[in-house]
Amino acid sequence: MKLDKEVLRIKSIMINEDKESDRNYLGVKITKPDQELIVMRGVPGSGKSTKAKSLVSKGKVHSTDDIIASIGDYDEFFAKMIKNKDFSPLSKVHMKNLENAVESMKNGVTPIIIDNTNIKPSESKAYVVAALKLGFDNNNIKFIDIGTGGLDAEGLAKRNTHGVPLEKIKRMIDDHTSNGELTLQAVLGSMDYVKPEDLDSIIKKNHLSDKD
Repeated sequence: MKLDKEVLRIKSIMINEDKESDRNYLGVKITKPDQELIVMRGVPGSGKSTKAKSLVSKGKVHSTDDIIASIGDYDEFFAKMIKNKDFSPLSKVHMKNLENAVESMKNGVTPIIIDNTNIKPSESKAYVVAALKLGFDNNNIKFIDIGTGGLDAEGLAKRNTHGVPLEKIKRMIDDHTSNGELTLQAVLGSMDYVKPEDLDSIIKKNHLSDKD
């Protein structure tokens, strides 16, 4: 009798462990075990985008900068915002990039590469949370940190293709250092750049649910 109870206890533990292993960090059932999300991180001019292109294979790179370039002159886009003191167009483009990435998650694309600077953990949080809510495995969310690519601030200022000024480059290097390593825990514990309800709306718009 005691042996039977012990067998039942062990079976119960094994079942619970199986249930836990079938869920990701948010407690969502893993339904996309083969899809991979890669979050790039790096100061402009570091070679981040070049690295992203080398990793994409049959996947897709999602870059806010690429969207800006596709709708007109890149420098003019920022100059107009500065002149009007209205940065809402940049927020809209970031949201569009997020929507496009969620669509790739929906369509089974892999790897999905987020090629933004992502200096602070909060800057990539919406992408990571969306992937987890849609059933990605924790282990398939990866962070590739190029940092400065071995260059100093002056070198990065000269090398970056979008004319990011030296002073901003220096601030980004400081932010990169002060924020430390980018990890799943650090990202999920950071502030929300995208409101949770807005992220849920994007997921639903793509005919996806965060419920298993």
